Parts: sequence; C-alpha cells; structure tokens
Amino acid sequence: MPGEDQIRTITVNGQGSVNVAPDTAAVELGVTETNTSLQEAQAQVNTRLDAILAALAEAGVAEEDIKTASYNVQINYEYDDNGNLRGISGYTVSSTLSVTVRGLDSLGTILDTVVTAGANVVYGISFSVDDPSAPASEARRLAVEDARTKADELAAAAGVN
Repeated sequence: MPGEDQIRTITVNGQGSVNVAPDTAAVELGVTETNTSLQEAQAQVNTRLDAILAALAEAGVAEEDIKTASYNVQINYEYDDNGNLRGISGYTVSSTLSVTVRGLDSLGTILDTVVTAGANVVYGISFSVDDPSAPASEARRLAVEDARTKADELAAAAGVN
C-alpha cells in the first residue's frame, strides 16, 4: 500500500573453500589365480589372501579397515579352430580386498608388503580426509563471510543498509 514501508532484500551467494592435505588412502588389492582345477585355484587364492591379511595386520592396518570387495570365479572355455566348444580348460578365481590406510607415510611400505605377500592385483588408490568436519565448517564460515561482503557492497552501492 502506498505510504507503507516496503521490505527490500538483497540476495547474494557466497563461496568458501579450504584446501586440505589427505590423511587417508583407500586401495583395492587382491589375488587372481588360474588353474585347471577349481579347487586348486580357490586354494591358491585363499593361501595368498591369508598371507596378505597377515601382512596387513603386521603393518598395523586395523581389521575394521579391511573388507572383502569381491570374489569371482570364471570358467575358461576352450574352442577348436572352427569356434566349436571343446570343453573347460580351467578356472580363474579372483578376490579383492578394500583396504583403508590411515597413515599415508606408511602407504608405500604397505603396498610393497602386500605384493611381497602375494597380491598380484592392485587397483587405483584414492585419497581423502578421514574427518572432513573441521575443514567443512571453515569453508562454510568463509562462504558466509564472502556473502556478507557482497551484500554489504551491494547495499552501499544502492545507498541502503
């Protein structure tokens, strides 16, 4: 209505970011074995996995930081020159573990240890921050500060509070 004070607003967006060095790594590693006998292939994988698990424990990796990621059995078929199935030539058994390493200074040594213990598969390593709550709070604080600065600049330019 005319004569009434209108409420006016300025809407802005703020951004804030914080760079944080990672302190945790996640790696998938494991064993793949091929044999004419399924039981032998499984036994070979299990023997190597036991050695890998022992090596991880000795390296100080906590039991809760080791999880089975996959276990696969593939039948290997044999074909003649005409593409006709001759039968089964063997089996490939593979198993991978998802391992979280919480001390990056020991990551290289742990990888060397598990390969020496029998791991013949190591997949990509991803890095992260174990507890991102403090950096996230700092980024939010910086975003609000950025938004406040923008709002103050716009208000001053418009001649309002």
